[in-house]
Amino acid sequence: MQWSNPWSVAVRGGTYRINGTIYTLANTLYYTGLGDIAAIVAVSTPPATAGLYRYDILVIGTDGAIHVVAGTEAATPVMPSTTASHVKINHILRYYGQTRIDQSDIGRNFTVSTPVQIDISASDDELTWAETTSTLTVSVYDQYGALYLSSVVINASFLSGNGTLSPMAKSTATGRQHSCTLEVEPTRET
Repeated sequence: MQWSNPWSVAVRGGTYRINGTIYTLANTLYYTGLGDIAAIVAVSTPPATAGLYRYDILVIGTDGAIHVVAGTEAATPVMPSTTASHVKINHILRYYGQTRIDQSDIGRNFTVSTPVQIDISASDDELTWAETTSTLTVSVYDQYGALYLSSVVINASFLSGNGTLSPMAKSTATGRQHSCTLEVEPTRET
């Protein structure tokens, strides 16, 4: 199974066995970048609620038709059962915030959300002498590219100049972006 953008996957042909009988799925299509494939299969959109995940499986039956069996959305997804007289081709991990199906989502197994990226931006990153405040926005993302939902402790320090970070500490378990005001007194050169 190969990736095709955004909510479809390409399936390559091959042989499969059901109840002792061998069937062949032929490559009858050609797409630049994918090569010879048997089918493009549309899957449904990802979960619309933060923190929910789902497995979708692709199955094929004796008639050669490929079907998608969508799992149930949950905080910890469970693989749906393969329908009778079908074999599983592969599965796709679906998650909130997913903008397309990448090759890495195919055959991917769910793991608990872990912070892997932090983005910090300042509303004004070059304060002049008269300016004394800027707002920092801190966003923490998990391995699925979604805002991390558990609480995070972020320690900050000044690399140059001096000032105060207000509030000094802020935490939340809502998985939203954090903002704080940075009050600085520019370093004076004498």
